Amino acid sequence: MNLLLLSLTGFASAAEVAAGGIAPDMNVQSFRPSVDSYTFFRLTDSNVAPEGAFLWRATTSWSKDPLQWTDYFGNDTSLVGNLVQTDLAAGYSLGRLRLGVDVPVVWRSFGATSDLVADATGLGDVTLDGKLRVLDGGVGVAVSARTFVPTSTLGAPLAGAFGGEVEVAADTRIGDKIVAAGTLGTVLRDAQDMENVPWGSQFHVGLGAAYSVSESVSAVAEIDANGQFSSLDQAVGRPSEALVGANVTAGKLLVRPAVAFSLGDAVGVPAWRAVLAVGSAPFVAPPPVLDADGDGLADTADACPDKAEDRDSYADTDGCPEPTEVRVKVVDSDGIEVKDAGWTIGSLSGKPGDTVKLEAGNATVSVGTVQKAVVVPAGPPMEVVVTVPAPRGTIVVNIVDKNGKPVPNAAWSASGPTSLKGQPAGSYPLRPGSYSVSATAPGFKKLEKAAEVQKDGTITLVLDMEPSKAELSGAKIEIKDSVYFETGKAIIKPESFALLDEVAGILADHPELTRIRVEGHTDSRGDNAKNKALSQSRAASVVTYLVGKGVAADRLESIGYGEEKPLVKEVKDTDRAKNRRVDFAVVGRSDGAQHGEIKQIDTQGDKPRDK
Repeated sequence: MNLLLLSLTGFASAAEVAAGGIAPDMNVQSFRPSVDSYTFFRLTDSNVAPEGAFLWRATTSWSKDPLQWTDYFGNDTSLVGNLVQTDLAAGYSLGRLRLGVDVPVVWRSFGATSDLVADATGLGDVTLDGKLRVLDGGVGVAVSARTFVPTSTLGAPLAGAFGGEVEVAADTRIGDKIVAAGTLGTVLRDAQDMENVPWGSQFHVGLGAAYSVSESVSAVAEIDANGQFSSLDQAVGRPSEALVGANVTAGKLLVRPAVAFSLGDAVGVPAWRAVLAVGSAPFVAPPPVLDADGDGLADTADACPDKAEDRDSYADTDGCPEPTEVRVKVVDSDGIEVKDAGWTIGSLSGKPGDTVKLEAGNATVSVGTVQKAVVVPAGPPMEVVVTVPAPRGTIVVNIVDKNGKPVPNAAWSASGPTSLKGQPAGSYPLRPGSYSVSATAPGFKKLEKAAEVQKDGTITLVLDMEPSKAELSGAKIEIKDSVYFETGKAIIKPESFALLDEVAGILADHPELTRIRVEGHTDSRGDNAKNKALSQSRAASVVTYLVGKGVAADRLESIGYGEEKPLVKEVKDTDRAKNRRVDFAVVGRSDGAQHGEIKQIDTQGDKPRDK
């Protein structure tokens, strides 16, 4: 608004002003109304009228103090106090190209506080204008070019020399109410020396937005900023102003009132500017942004204009609702995945592990007679787990002794597709498959059998148990017979193999027994030293036998006591037979239970008179 003309060597005198020192041959006005913008006043948009369309527009503006001079002492002089001007513009469309012309008519320049610039009426510099639309779609882009022809009948500072402008404009619609636009360009002209303000080529930036109040009325806001390339550091060389206005369409007539204000002191922008534009609607109004599915994306940029985008932070930019990828997993009631059960969802079908794409909403997954209702969310892939009854067969277990009578306190266990442990005799449902069944009972040998359970079938398993010769009772291994050796030797008789096999089985079933001491004993007859050596050899033979049956050697130790630890006082041969024995002492456990010496069960012992 204010032209600060402070000379670097002093201040400008009135004579210097009169001599043209501050009014070189140039046009300092920055406001050039658009020839055909449908929405904006100054900003160029990307729209081009249909082929062969002719349009016209008359834009009248009243500018207050468009040009002032402030001297060295801070005194303001209005070189142009008021300016009333009408820009008569016309355009013609050739496909994507629009040609136009703008003829400014200055009705009056008046109200100056100095007679250095006379009031005037006349013709301004004619502008030849062309625009080419280069991009359609969600964002429209156009390139325009203008040439300023020095046709003015007025003097400086409202007339200039040849010049030109190149500009790129882009606009887009946001929903069906808002249009946003921006322009970037450069104005080319000869440099003029305005003392400390070089005036010449400059850049131009414009931003604007319009809001549709109704089909025929919209509100507009624009900011127009320019800058001299040679004096960007001086505010006087950066003319900028803001404008607010309205568009009113009545049939084929367009009426535009607006008011603009300067954004700082600079050449070419007034304190305020009132604008009224009247003309033909540039062409049939651009169709409102069609958004048939209401997802906020224009149909022209919407890959699925009839289906609303599902805003779920998952591929939300294409306008299409992404069906959710659903993987169906089938498990039975045992938690085991079923691989061969077919499933259906509506008209879709598959096998466990298959995926299907579903629209967000409610769905029902059917696997045989089992149905599961699910809510399919919009978004990333999901998994649906359907639980079906597990297959079953029946096993009937009877645990009996050699007489066919039920064994008291017997229990059985099964390992296979289903594991059971410590069950009493009876009927049980199991998963089909092969099983290893074992039965235990106090006083009986452990029994193992194989069984095959069929789906929906019944198998009866009879477990015939035999009395045991050895058993683990609390912290002890009790044997119900003696270990027999050949007379005077450490060779185990075959009749004792079954007993030792049971001892080996007990140790295999009870890994918590970490240390077993095998103790050899004799009666009191004969030399004590020889008895002790014989008992040691016999205990060692037992250890060797057990190792041969799979018992780890580091779990076993042997010792011979000879006649040192009799069970009974020897009076008869039967007493001596009781003292001739092998004991199994638990001396180490991993479960912390107490261990102790073995209580010998009363048996017939070794043969009388034998060591």
